[in-house]
Amino acid sequence: SGSELGNEIPLAKSALLFVDELPISPDQVQIGVMTFANDPVVITNLSSDKFKIKSSIVSMSSIYAHGGTFLSGAMDMAIEELKSNDIGTRNIIILVSDGEIDNVNLVVNSVNTAQKTLALDIFAVQITSSSDESAMFGYTNLVRITGYKENIVQSGSRDIVEALKRLNLCN
Repeated sequence: SGSELGNEIPLAKSALLFVDELPISPDQVQIGVMTFANDPVVITNLSSDKFKIKSSIVSMSSIYAHGGTFLSGAMDMAIEELKSNDIGTRNIIILVSDGEIDNVNLVVNSVNTAQKTLALDIFAVQITSSSDESAMFGYTNLVRITGYKENIVQSGSRDIVEALKRLNLCN
């Protein structure tokens, strides 16, 4: 979204490091990449092809951050992708956002509905460099979406891998 303007390259670098940390394989770990602002865009569907995943992240770094944070459509697309490619393992969505989401009620409803039929956990890395009121508002939104404050880590744009390690999502 537009609030990430200027963070595109640091976020992409962190995402590349994260991919390197995971034991990606067709029967255990698959990764899909999407971006969202006014509309969600799937950059790569779920895949165990590390080269394809990393190439999609590199291409994403050249996308100009713009628009709002209309997460509802992106969450629905991510959930449908997980449902159609369910390999019988834990399904995880990692949301990287400042948490200033325009349609949080729709997102919460989508997650709650999906969790009735899909083993789904939502984790969030809140990109923030401040502790002001907007950061706290964003944090509250992310708690509502993930369901647990323990599933959220606040981080600067260059610290995503460390944040994911604190969530025990990578080595």
